Amino acid sequence: MYEVLESLTGEKDLQVVIDCDRASKQVVTDSLRLHQIVTNLLSNAIRYTKSGTVKVKCEILNDNKWAIVVSDTGIGISPEDREQIFEPYFRVGSSHQSYLPDSTGLGLAIVLRLVKLLQGEIDLVSQVGVGSTFTVTFPLQVVPEN
Repeated sequence: MYEVLESLTGEKDLQVVIDCDRASKQVVTDSLRLHQIVTNLLSNAIRYTKSGTVKVKCEILNDNKWAIVVSDTGIGISPEDREQIFEPYFRVGSSHQSYLPDSTGLGLAIVLRLVKLLQGEIDLVSQVGVGSTFTVTFPLQVVPEN
């Protein structure tokens, strides 16, 4: 996955930090859906960060939950936009343009649906001009629905 991240950073002055030392050794989940979640969150973090740092942290929270945290030093998301950020086709603008041209506005809507499918929750903390942190919490074992 690190090679994919490097290709996404392109010519930007970004440092990508991956810290999964405290990750669970075993998680029972849909690996394809989990990969889609992480890829969408990381590609957004890289897309909206011109320079600085994009961090990914994985950690066990307790006996039955774990989390993935994706944070960046990008443009941030205003309080008004946080209300709509997970809606399909919604795109965060910047002061120089209404939205980034390679953005479809579907990534976070897809992330939210996949997180729910995997019985997880997503939380956003953001400050304009400082960056954003998305924390996704999952059960260590997804229980199939009947």
